[in-house]
Amino acid sequence: MTLNELLNSERMCDVYRLARYMYRIGEPIIEDVVYDRLEAWLKSSEEGSSVSEFFTRTYDDDPVPEDLLAEVGIRPVYAVPTQGRQELYRYLNEDKSKSIKAITEMKDAYPFFQFLREQHLDFIASLKTDGVNTKMLYLDDKFRLSLSRGRNGDSFDYTDNSAKVMPQSLNFGKPELRIWGESYVEDSAKQYLQQKYNKPYATAKSSAISMLRVPHELVDYKYLHTLVFSAPGLAKTQHETFEILRNAGLTTVPYLWLRWNDIPESYEEFKLWIAEILDMIHQKGEGIPSDGVVIEVDDLSYEPDVHGQYLSTQIALKFSHWSFQFYSGVITDIHVTQRRVYQAVTVSIEPMYTKDGCAARVINVFNPAQLINNGLNVGSRVYFEKNSGAVNIMLHGEKLARLLEGDEVDD
Repeated sequence: MTLNELLNSERMCDVYRLARYMYRIGEPIIEDVVYDRLEAWLKSSEEGSSVSEFFTRTYDDDPVPEDLLAEVGIRPVYAVPTQGRQELYRYLNEDKSKSIKAITEMKDAYPFFQFLREQHLDFIASLKTDGVNTKMLYLDDKFRLSLSRGRNGDSFDYTDNSAKVMPQSLNFGKPELRIWGESYVEDSAKQYLQQKYNKPYATAKSSAISMLRVPHELVDYKYLHTLVFSAPGLAKTQHETFEILRNAGLTTVPYLWLRWNDIPESYEEFKLWIAEILDMIHQKGEGIPSDGVVIEVDDLSYEPDVHGQYLSTQIALKFSHWSFQFYSGVITDIHVTQRRVYQAVTVSIEPMYTKDGCAARVINVFNPAQLINNGLNVGSRVYFEKNSGAVNIMLHGEKLARLLEGDEVDD
């Protein structure tokens, strides 16, 4: 069987497994919007129960789908160390990062800032770069290793290609230093790379994965950037860490160093104050793909509590400039699928591209009542948001009315 035959088959679970793997290695086989629709369908269907374990983990931790790769004739790529780096790989591979708790409403961010104020904790506000998480190892100030994140699974070895954008030597006098960063490819370079290498290069993140995992011509690495955000043990505070890294010639994520006593006590004043902070970070990060702002305690000696996969000393703000995006399109077709106990409805729209560069063609409406109550037919205009930054969900009712009143919808 060929890859195209599998993609056009009814083996949706297998397509889903393979799509996740191919995205992880930087060679996506379906567009993001198709993947989102497929995952949403699997989550709501009995068939999806066989891949339910995939819904609760990142693709970094998926097993390699050897059976599918063999069937379609694709050579598997394993997260294994390059010859001669096995010991260093095992050492750095054990270092796993925590997730950052996302806050999508301003009111939910207020308690965290009051905690900072009450504890007299200065903090850093930095751009949450939407790239591929990359960790680097320097020994005696020499660049030795670079790996993908891998939260529970093994990491990919990016060393050879990461070396094309990272300094080969530093002057810190440290026998060992680990540096964490986010790598991305300039948006303006994606079309050029697509034409040159005849590959998708769909997003800043997947393009970076491809350039880190697979060698490209050296001249093209000018489009790959790694913004660093952590170097444990380099300094006692995060702002000092950033300053040292920048003075050494590394590029840090855009950030602000802020004091605890700047935080307003009243919620009304807080709303105005945090909006200004987010505006400044957004301006500093112009041209950099991002999906929020990280707020973290500046004092690196402060002991955090651990709540599952989250640390108590940091949050990610995903409102203001990083709110879910709202769009509208014209319905070209209506699809009704009979489930065992209900009908699921999606609508097709005239293709459009959302701000993250992904094509939007299908909107989830969920059930026929939404079509009837909102008077939707072929030719009607439908409004939608990218829920969780991924799945296209129809907007209606009071929420839609507020958005239209504020003229916040992109056509």
